Order: sequence, then structure tokens, then C-alpha cells
Amino acid sequence: MDIPPPLLVTHPIYNPLWLLLQIMESPTEALLGTYSLTTPLNRTILNIPTSPSSRDSNKVNEGQPNMHPNTHRQIQKQQHLKKILFFLSLCFTTNSVSAGPIEDLKPGYWLEIPNTNMSAVYPSPTPPGNSGPASVMSAWAGGAYDTKRDRLIVWGGGHYDYAGNELYAFNVNSLTWERITEPSNPAPDCENYMPDGQPGTSHTYNTLQYIRQTDSFIRIAGGGWGVCPDKSKGDAFQDGKARLTDIYNFSTNSWERGAKQPPSGNYVGKITAIDLATGHIWSHGTYGGKLIEYNPFNDSWKVHSKNNSYLEIYGSAAIDHIRRIMVSVGEYSPTKRAIRVWDLKNPGKSYRPETSGDTTLEYAKNIGFVFDPVIEKFVGWVDGSSLYTLDPETWVWSKIDAAPDNTVVPSAEPRGTYGRFRYIPSKNAYILVNKTTENVYFYKLNNLPPLVVTPSNPSTPATKVNQL
Repeated sequence: MDIPPPLLVTHPIYNPLWLLLQIMESPTEALLGTYSLTTPLNRTILNIPTSPSSRDSNKVNEGQPNMHPNTHRQIQKQQHLKKILFFLSLCFTTNSVSAGPIEDLKPGYWLEIPNTNMSAVYPSPTPPGNSGPASVMSAWAGGAYDTKRDRLIVWGGGHYDYAGNELYAFNVNSLTWERITEPSNPAPDCENYMPDGQPGTSHTYNTLQYIRQTDSFIRIAGGGWGVCPDKSKGDAFQDGKARLTDIYNFSTNSWERGAKQPPSGNYVGKITAIDLATGHIWSHGTYGGKLIEYNPFNDSWKVHSKNNSYLEIYGSAAIDHIRRIMVSVGEYSPTKRAIRVWDLKNPGKSYRPETSGDTTLEYAKNIGFVFDPVIEKFVGWVDGSSLYTLDPETWVWSKIDAAPDNTVVPSAEPRGTYGRFRYIPSKNAYILVNKTTENVYFYKLNNLPPLVVTPSNPSTPATKVNQL
């Protein structure tokens, strides 16, 4: 009997210790069963005979001196399988003992990791700016999640807040910050690129994404240091000069300039979201604009919307890669209901769904907003210990309060969270960071096993598989 090694690690809910118990209770039946890679999750992993007659017919009389060769080989395989399962049980026990604080986190509780202030890795000397490196988060700045290395990447600054263009990352496994790049010498006002050719910093809003297939961090907008008073030169903060695609390639540890974006509205406060099914990024400008799509595999843009859709600044977007829809929530005005949906299978005009439940986030701004593939719902955070979920099947909002005895309560940065609230596929948890001088937070909604998305090719929608 050939034993498929990936079986036990591919399906995390199949406990090797449970298998060992089955063998201890009924060694012959369990060990003579056959493995099934297509067994549903609610059935046993082994095809064990259930009728008394089949059990009796499969028993091996190890005391018979003249044993049939096939029976002898079966016993050898039993012994071999026992050794494999014993080894797996040791691995399982070891992993359980060495589980980290995120794995041990109970649903409904926030976890604050001590000594995780990003300020500990500020550059020296410090680049100029009215607010300094704190603006990497405080100046309407976002982030992206590197799923290959399990890191939250943050980048920001711009205007006269901060001239530094260095990248930072928080490693979820080591629970430490690192400065990925060093700051360039600041360029003159109104320039999108530094003297060394690297992109200048900006208010990054909801414009930062990570694409695993290309292992790249991407900013879908432009910006720069300072403010240009001479509009004839092209303000670094106006759409015409800011339709940039800046790519940091982790395989080469260098910045690259991507294709220029087609006109899609104003870049200030624009929304972007990544479609995990294809690896493409979708974007929409503010103050009237169009839906556009970026293909990172051939560095090209495509315009989809035939008509402009008016979006205010301070919105946040996420994509449900299962139903292939993009949802944007929130805007500048706290009195206007702001939610908009695009069907990516037929990306024409957007629409506003009729929602119900706790619609707090539709009147909020600068929120953190993601799609959770385990519960297949959108999840948002605006402040405090509660999360909000949106079911795209029913368009019902639900407020999810923390456990009654939860004592950790994060407080939002007034000028925005955006991509600094992210879903962690490998942990089935959420990460949040609000200020460079505050610790990093984690939260879990449930104890379900993690799921990842594995697209078969760039143009085919992905399927869900269990996380290793």
C-alpha cells in the first residue's frame, strides 16, 4: 500500500494522533484500510470496514506458522505504517507545544505584541518633514500583506509630512520590524522620483498591494515630496502627473517603473484591491472616474467602466475572489451612505446594494477592509474592539463584538487605517497597526483551519485549498 505523504499535512483538521488512536483500538481494520485523497471532511480519512463479516474476513492470524505471502506483506506494511504514524504524532505534538501567540489566540480576543513599535527601526539620520517618520502611518498611509513571507508592509509620508521613502515590514513569525530599504535623498518639490530614481513617498491611502505570483509590492498612484504651487508644471498631487505604477520587486530588491495608468479620476484617496483569483489589481479614481484593471504579468492596464462613477476620497475596497465582486465602503462625508459594488465578471457600471444590519462602516472613512476566504465575507475595522462583517450573499452587516473579558482595545489613527488592517491567510487571523509608536495587534474571529488561494494560471479563477 503506497501512502501519500501530502495527505496529512494538506488537511490540517486530520489529526495524526486521532489516526494513532484508531490503530490502537482496531489495528487490523485501520491499517488494512485504504487512503482516499478525495474523502469529504466530514467522513473518516480511512476506509475502514464496518460490517462484522468484513471485519472478520480481514483479520490476520499472526500465529499461523504457514502464513500466506500476501498476509505477511500486509503485516510488514502495518508495522511500517505504525512507524510513520508514530513519527507524525511526534511532529504534531511538537508543533502544538511550540505554537506561537497568534496560533494560541482565542477567537474574540485581541492580542497586543509587546515591544513592537516600528519607531525602533527608524533611519538615522532622519529625512526632513514636519511630522517625521511617524507619517509612514499617520499621514493617510496604508499597507499591504506579503503572503510569501508573512509580513505586513507599510509605506507612506508625502507632502511636507515626511520625505523618507523607505519601506518597512513587520514579520508575523518573528514578531519584529525591519527596514527593507533605506531613504533616498529628497527630490525637489513636485517631483515623483528621487534623484536616485526611486519613487518618492506619498499619502498612500488604499493604493498599496502585494502580488504573490510576481512577488512584488505595488503602489497604484503617484506622489512626491512637497507641494507644487506652479500648476503649469504639473502638480505631483494632481492626476495627470500621478498616474504611476511603482513596483518593488522582492526577487531583485529593487524598484521598477510600471506602465502609466489610463485616466480614471483623481488619484487622491483612490481605491485599489487585488483579485486573488487572477493576481490582477483593480482600481477606481475619486471625484468621478472609471474602473481600471492592472495585469502585472505583462505590465498593462485596461479600462472597463463605460461611465464615470463618483467616489469621494477616504474609501476602502476589497475583492471577493470567489464571487468575483469588488466592494468599496466609506467616504469623506459622515452623513452620506457610501457603499458601491462592481461585478468583475461584467465590469461595467457599479451599483449600490440594499444592505441591512449594522451599517456603521458605510458612514465611516479611512477604514480597514478585507475579504476573509474562510467565512466568505467582507470584514472591516474602524476603531475599538469590534469588527464588522458583510455577507455578499444577503448584504447583511453584522457587528462582531470582542469577548466580554477581552481587555485589549486598539485605537485607530484618526487619519486612516486602510491596508494596515489585513487578513493573514496562513494564520486565519487579522493584523493591525495604528501608529509607529504603538504595538502591533492581532485578532481571530474563529478557530477554523486556514485557507489559501492558488490560481492555476493568471487568467483562471482560483480555488480554495487547505493551507499547509
